Amino acid sequence: MRRTAEVDFADSPCVVMQQLKFGLLVAEDRHLSCWRLNSKSIVTMGCVLASVLGLFWYFQGRPQRLYEEAQTLVATDLAQAEKLLELATASAGGNFPEAEFLHCRVLAAQRRWNEALGVFGRIADTSKLDPAQLVQFAGQARTAGANLLMQLALRAAKQPGPGLPDVLRQLIRIDIEAGRFEVALQECRELLALEPEDGVAWRILGTIHLEKKEPLAAEAAFLEAIPRINSPEEVTLVRQHLIEALLDVGKIQDARQQLKTASEAGLLSDEMKLQEAYLDRLEGHIDAGIQTLQALLEKRLVEQQKTRAHMLLGLLWLDKSEPDKAVVSLETVVARQPFNKEAHHKLAQAYHQTGQPEKARLHSETAQQLTEQAVELLDKLEQLRADPTNSSLRQRVGDLYDLLGKPEQADRVRRVD
Repeated sequence: MRRTAEVDFADSPCVVMQQLKFGLLVAEDRHLSCWRLNSKSIVTMGCVLASVLGLFWYFQGRPQRLYEEAQTLVATDLAQAEKLLELATASAGGNFPEAEFLHCRVLAAQRRWNEALGVFGRIADTSKLDPAQLVQFAGQARTAGANLLMQLALRAAKQPGPGLPDVLRQLIRIDIEAGRFEVALQECRELLALEPEDGVAWRILGTIHLEKKEPLAAEAAFLEAIPRINSPEEVTLVRQHLIEALLDVGKIQDARQQLKTASEAGLLSDEMKLQEAYLDRLEGHIDAGIQTLQALLEKRLVEQQKTRAHMLLGLLWLDKSEPDKAVVSLETVVARQPFNKEAHHKLAQAYHQTGQPEKARLHSETAQQLTEQAVELLDKLEQLRADPTNSSLRQRVGDLYDLLGKPEQADRVRRVD
C-alpha cells in the first residue's frame, strides 16, 4: 500500500507540473549562462578581428602614405624624401615602381646618377610609370651624360600613347649611333605603322637598309621618302642615297633618270656629280667622266669627296691607257688612305705599265696584306658572334677595323653595351 501510494503521489499531475517547471527553470538558467558566455566570446573575437583588419589595412596602405608624404617633400627636403621612398619600397615588399622612379629622380636631382641607374634597374614593372615623365627624365640623363640611364628611361617610355612616335624617333637615333641597326630597323617599322607619312622615317629606313647592304629594300624606302619630304636639301640627300642603291643593283638607266631629275631641278650636288662620273665610266663615257671630275676637283670639296674623286679619276686614266696620269691620282689616294687596298692594287698596275716594277711590287704586296686582313676580319667577326665575351678576340677585331681604316666600327666593337 505504501509503494502504491508513493507511486500514485509521484505520478500525480501537480507533482509532475512542478517538476516540469523546475526543469525548465534550470534549463533556461543554463541557456542564459551559456549565451552570456558565447556573447562575450563573440565580442572578444570581433575585437580581435577588427584589430587584425585594422592593422592589415594600416600596413597595406603604409607604402602609399609614405610615397605621398615623400612627394610633398621633394621640393624642400630631398634627403628626407629619399628616406621615405626607401621605406615605401621596403614596405611594399621591394616592388613599388612609382616610388622607385621618384627615388631615381630624387637621386638625379642630387647628381647621383650612378645610384639612380642602380635604382632604375631594379624597377620590376616600368609599364606603370608615366611615359611623359620618363621622357623628361631621359632628357635630364642625356644632358648629364648618363647615356645608359637615358636609354633605359626611353625604352620604358615606349608605351602606347600620343608620345610614342617621338620616343621611337629618339630611340632610332640612339640605336643607329650605337650600330644597333636591326633594333633601329624594327623601330622604324613601328614608327611608320603609326605615322606612314613620315618622310624622314622612310629616309632613315632606307639608309639602314643601305648600310646593311640591302639595296633593293633601300630603293623601295627612298622612293617612299621622296614625295613625303618638303625640304629640297633633304630631297637631294635622299636622291643621292637612291642613286647609290640603284647603282648597287645595276639599275643604270634608273640611276641616270634620277640624276637627270635632280639636274633639271637645279639640285645636282657634288656627291651626285661624283655619281655621274661613276655612271659615265659604267656606260663607257670615259672623257665625259674625266671632264666632270676635273671640274669637280677645282671646287672646295670635303676631304672624303676629294679622295673619292682622285680614286675615280685614276681609274678613268687607266681605262684611257694613260698610266702616268693614273699614278698621280692614285698616289694622292694612298697618301690619304693607306688602308685602301683597291687604290694600292690599281697603283701597282699603273706602275707596272709605266715600267716601274719595284714600286709595282711594293703596292701589290700592300694590297695583298690588306686583303688578308679583310679576310681575317670576316673570320674574327664570326668568332666574336659565337663568343661575344672574349675580350682578346674583341680587341683583335677592333685592331683590324683600325688597320682597314674603319675607326668608327673599331670604337663600336670595343664598346660593350
